Amino acid sequence: MTEWIVDIQSMIPMGQIGERMVVAKVDRMAGRFSIMCPPTMKEHSLAEGIPDAEIFMTGYSMGNTFDMGEINQFLQAMMEAGWKRGLRPKNFDPSAGELAAVQRHLEDMRRVAMNPYLPPVGPTNPGLEALQQAGAASHNASLNPDIGVDPDKTW
Repeated sequence: MTEWIVDIQSMIPMGQIGERMVVAKVDRMAGRFSIMCPPTMKEHSLAEGIPDAEIFMTGYSMGNTFDMGEINQFLQAMMEAGWKRGLRPKNFDPSAGELAAVQRHLEDMRRVAMNPYLPPVGPTNPGLEALQQAGAASHNASLNPDIGVDPDKTW
């Protein structure tokens, strides 16, 4: 099995100021690696197509099956190297999932605060639900229908 490695190295140990990037494809089974040489840029007119000989990488596997594995592995290695350097995708929001969870939690808390006798949202325990309904039914006679709480009870 092969894997792509992207290593950004300081050049200070070599007596130089700067960094260098090594991109390699490692085959641990064969005990070998291939180093990517510096790319060359060739200028073309926007009206021209891209010649096949100048394609950077293709996603073919053996046979007629299309496989994006090689391209995905290469991009994953590049992305991880950038991530280690602090690079993030444009419009990246690290708290997007967290914020959505907090918003759902606040909605649940508002629901409970407005009517504490509502059964919980989501999967419920049938025994607990029955107890909650029984408790709510026995207490409903003392509730003020306008505000949903017992005005005589001290909380």
